[in-house]
Amino acid sequence: MSGPERCPPIKVDDVPGLPAKAKEYLKSKGITTLYPPQAEAVERGLLEGENIVMAVPTAAGKTLVALMAVMKKVLTGEGKALYLVPLRALASEKYEEFSGLEELDVKVALSTGDYDSSDPWLSKY
Repeated sequence: MSGPERCPPIKVDDVPGLPAKAKEYLKSKGITTLYPPQAEAVERGLLEGENIVMAVPTAAGKTLVALMAVMKKVLTGEGKALYLVPLRALASEKYEEFSGLEELDVKVALSTGDYDSSDPWLSKY
């Protein structure tokens, strides 16, 4: 994706393809408007299943883009989602953020470990 000047912010209520429950969840968390990079991800097909690569600064809204994709996929019954991060501390931080989705009956789990570790219990999610 290019710089944030490409796409104007959009209201959460105006995000096409995002389930109503997801919109209500975001608004309950105080998120009413998407930043330009987030709006651009939506414009480029995030909620239609397009692959998106974002290269934006810290705190520019990458996690919200992932949350929207997860909510779309899970709340519409299209499947499951997996969110990967390179560090245990970051995994714990994102787990806390994603755990809020349990309000929407979305199961959230955390698994960390080395390349040879196995977590068969994850198949229940």
